[in-house]
Amino acid sequence: MQTLRYEWKKLCGFRLLWVLLLVLLCINGYVQISAANSRAYSPNEYRSCVHYLKKLKPERVKPYIEKELDSAFSGHSGQLSWIVLSEIQERAEQIEGYSDYLDGIEKQAAQTSVLSIWGGKDTFTYRNIQKTPPAYRAMKNVKLRLDTELGIEDALHHPVTDFLGIFLLFLIISTVMLKDREQGMMPLLYSMPNGRGALLFSKLLLITFCTVGTALLLYGENLLIGAKMYGLGDLSRPIQCIGSFFECNLSVSVGRFLVLFTTMKIAAFLVFSMMFAAVCAAAKNNLTVYAVSGGFCGISFLLYRFVSPLSNWSLFHYLNPVQLVKVNEIIGTYKNINLFGYPFSLKITAIIAAGIFLTASVCIAAGCFISRRNQQYRNVSLRIFKRSKHRVHGQMYYVIYRSLILQKGIVPVLAVIFAAAVFSSGFTRYYTSTDIYYRI
Repeated sequence: MQTLRYEWKKLCGFRLLWVLLLVLLCINGYVQISAANSRAYSPNEYRSCVHYLKKLKPERVKPYIEKELDSAFSGHSGQLSWIVLSEIQERAEQIEGYSDYLDGIEKQAAQTSVLSIWGGKDTFTYRNIQKTPPAYRAMKNVKLRLDTELGIEDALHHPVTDFLGIFLLFLIISTVMLKDREQGMMPLLYSMPNGRGALLFSKLLLITFCTVGTALLLYGENLLIGAKMYGLGDLSRPIQCIGSFFECNLSVSVGRFLVLFTTMKIAAFLVFSMMFAAVCAAAKNNLTVYAVSGGFCGISFLLYRFVSPLSNWSLFHYLNPVQLVKVNEIIGTYKNINLFGYPFSLKITAIIAAGIFLTASVCIAAGCFISRRNQQYRNVSLRIFKRSKHRVHGQMYYVIYRSLILQKGIVPVLAVIFAAAVFSSGFTRYYTSTDIYYRI
């Protein structure tokens, strides 16, 4: 425990990390608030509509919405936003037809058992369709009800949060694993009574705690913002009451789904954390750490983005770390993957894949860290900075050089630039009725 306490104090002494944490939290909150405000209606209008409709009896909600929409289309302004009412009407019709949706799954399975268009019974398509009805059998007695849902949807559907979390974890892990090597302390630490194994265990345990804290902090912020802007609704209602999880085959409440979501998100973040730790333990210089870590993340994203789920290479789409981070696609719906012509649940295979990634990363980190000789760790830098080391510069130059290069301030600067590019490329603005007017 003393070693773990020492590692924690050393991490807390890295002030730039705390500044960066605050900046990333601000960016994450700003993105979520901006996305909410970019809708065709304000959060206040949505809350007012949902609050008023919840006061009505269930059988009166649909007639009231139809009456208000007819009045709005006739040119009469109602007390509630017609845009919000139209969306709620679509959602109410979907909830009302949930039993028909389940019956349609069974009818499709029954039709494929008599039709030969699927190419026989020894195909993945036929087996997958036949396996689907039993997966939804537990949902027969589930009763859905209308409630606010945008707070949950916005909190759990932000890929920017995943990007910021993985970037923050990389900085934390590189600090934990490389700080002692950069300062030349590893030969001394290796000779201590606890040895290399205990030191590595303390580092990995601290990394695990930081990973859990990062996931809870970022998604806790998302939930707080969602609760403030739209509300979370009744957490005891079925998760299928939320539009984006309508096809989920888990008979759980919204509250239990949030717990399950958080657990799997932490596991996915741990995959990246342990991979970064393994790279730091095996690398001999900082350039290798940046190149291998960036290459791993880049290749995983490209496989997820460009390998079709319907292709023969679909395993590279599903069984890679980026897919593991997409927890909504794993537990938010029902999916099977094709393994030798047989359908296997994506939920189970994702858990197995995460376990394999974690085990392999920990074993690599332990093997490299424990068996490594006392080699000097090298910081690779650009030659332009080495040449300018012997030149005389002004005070401003040295302040900038110390802040950006020596103290690695260039890392958050580049991260903010990259995040700004991502946000600007995905910026959308919804058309509203006020766009038809202009000022002279």
